[in-house]
Amino acid sequence: MDQLMVDLTDIPEAKAGDEVILYSNGENNTMDLNTMAKLAGTNKNEILSRISRRVPKVYIRKGKVVKIINYLK
Repeated sequence: MDQLMVDLTDIPEAKAGDEVILYSNGENNTMDLNTMAKLAGTNKNEILSRISRRVPKVYIRKGKVVKIINYLK
């Protein structure tokens, strides 16, 4: 399975189609991979390796998108 659920109960302004950042660099109220891995009882490499090819990969450098890989297009 390559699906998950995100609880947005406490974010009433959220709506279908909104962008969701599941992890980032830990700045601006985002979660970094190390924190997510610790909460999940694993390591960051396992978190990354479980992301399927169906999920577009967006690479950001210095706040700018430098590359997007979408294997299904």
